[in-house]
Formats: sequence, structure tokens, C-alpha cells
Amino acid sequence: MKKLSLFLVALTISSTSFCDIIVTKKNKGLFGYRYVSETVAEGTHTLSCNDPGFSSCKSELGSYNVDGELVLSHEEFSVIDETVNESIDEGNSNGKFVYDDKCLVVYSYSESNDQLTYRVYSISEAQENNLL
Repeated sequence: MKKLSLFLVALTISSTSFCDIIVTKKNKGLFGYRYVSETVAEGTHTLSCNDPGFSSCKSELGSYNVDGELVLSHEEFSVIDETVNESIDEGNSNGKFVYDDKCLVVYSYSESNDQLTYRVYSISEAQENNLL
């Protein structure tokens, strides 16, 4: 019985150890966004930025927790954000790339409604979900 309990605890920990980051940006203004909301719950760090305003689309936490072992600094996340934007500027509205052998970024941009969504996965989570 004790082995079964330990197995269930280990299974629970391993199934919840992954966390991913979801960023959605819609209808950016010249100086930034009017609404910026951030939630961290149930294994997902969500950052949503909407409508023209004066706020930057960035985390108030200062870092981004991708999983229990990988935390991205604000500077690293800025590089990811810039890379996504450069890819879109080059005409790639959908794609994915590995950042610094640390994480996988999958993005999609819809020009018709000016909406960008990207998701950051740890390498192990991406492999587990057959994204790599």
C-alpha cells in the first residue's frame, strides 16, 4: 500500500510539473496596450494585452516560469518576443523555433484581426507532446 501511495504522489507531481506560457496580443497601439492582464494558475502563465494604450506587454512578476526547472528572465523573454515579431515582419505568420536550447516557442499571427498568440514550452514538455 505504501508503494502504491508513493507511486501516486510521484505520478501527480510529474503530471503537474509542466507549465507553459501563453501570450496573446491584440490590436496594439503606437505606444503599447490599454489592457494588460496576467494570470498564473493551474500550470499556465497567461499574459494578455489588448487595444491601443500606453502599457508594455510584459510580466509584472519579473520572470516567467516555464516549468519547475526552467525560469526565463525578463531579458530572455524579451528576446523571444522580439524573435517572434521579427518572424512575423518577415512574412511568417505561423511558426516555431527553439530558443537557446531551453524552450520551444510556437506562434501564430492573424493579420485580419491583428492578433498574435504564442506559447512557450519547456523542451521536455515539447518532446512529451510531440512538438519537437
